[in-house]
Amino acid sequence: MPKKILILIFTSLLIVGCNDKSKQQSADKQSEAAEQTDSASSPLKRNKSADDIEQIYAQAEKANLWLSIFNNQIMDVENKLDIRIYSSNLNYIESKAKKVLDLCGDKNNTCNLQTIQKDPDLYLKIMSSHERIDDKKINNYNTLIEKLIKLQPQLSELDAAGKVYTERYSKLALSLNKLYNYYYNNEYKLDDCKKGPELLNNIINAYSELISAKMAASAAYNKFYKETHDIQKLDIKNQGLTFKYNCIDMMDSINEVVTLINERSEEKNQFKNLDKAAVEQKIQQIETIANQLMTIKGKDEEIKKQALNDIYYDRFVDDLPQMINQMKIVLKKLHDKDIYQEIDRLNNDEKYLIKKYNNVIN
Repeated sequence: MPKKILILIFTSLLIVGCNDKSKQQSADKQSEAAEQTDSASSPLKRNKSADDIEQIYAQAEKANLWLSIFNNQIMDVENKLDIRIYSSNLNYIESKAKKVLDLCGDKNNTCNLQTIQKDPDLYLKIMSSHERIDDKKINNYNTLIEKLIKLQPQLSELDAAGKVYTERYSKLALSLNKLYNYYYNNEYKLDDCKKGPELLNNIINAYSELISAKMAASAAYNKFYKETHDIQKLDIKNQGLTFKYNCIDMMDSINEVVTLINERSEEKNQFKNLDKAAVEQKIQQIETIANQLMTIKGKDEEIKKQALNDIYYDRFVDDLPQMINQMKIVLKKLHDKDIYQEIDRLNNDEKYLIKKYNNVIN
């Protein structure tokens, strides 16, 4: 799950955050070197005008709406665009398509007519009645997406990728509905399941197209994220929001460690090229920042002054020791038989931490 791009912070919070900067600097020594390097290395970013920065935040807010669509968190977009489609059962689409894939194989090798005729319930009863997405909800979903695409500012690459993704999402929903109707209307009994292979194959193809579109959409989002992230980090640093900056910087470092471990685990010589000492140093820096973030745990007013969400902050920092320890465990067990299980745990821990980070940071 990608990290959300930062959105615009209310001016009142910025003012309070700047006033508190001197109180927080003493606890932030570990991250200062990284911050200084960041600001010194990019004169272009330092020269961004206030209008440029505001435009970036506006673009980021829209990009995050697209991220919610890609993550099937449609209610976030409903609330922002004031369109209600009551879309909870849209979340079933991918899982039901995966069930078809598990039954039939990605090239529909097993769901032939003879196989389906032997057990129609197994192959055709994919969706239950409460999981069916009626056509009205699909139309409302399409209307929501049209409004999101038109929302200013325009993000040409991300809007285009999102449009393709959502079109294929709707196509998959309709393909599943056709199978649902075929089964629950007892059509399969009239034609002895002859249409079954075609309907299942349509779902498999639609799902494959959706995954391809999702990868392209994710690439477009990540490209925009990388283009704007450092600019926003520097802006937050310049506002004196030390704790907010450190949250972001720490999560960037965690992602660097996890990405590096994943990349090295896929190499033929596995971890021989992994600079273990450098990773240990990075983890130590992460731990130092985590300890600093702990100092305002439970202090709602301090958290708010840093333009962070006080409702989710404590839960976020409470999960940091688990994440840090799992990174250490992976390094300790690099050459053990169960290392890949530990790496899976590491990736899962990061995924859930990102969810909490996204709630805290915006």
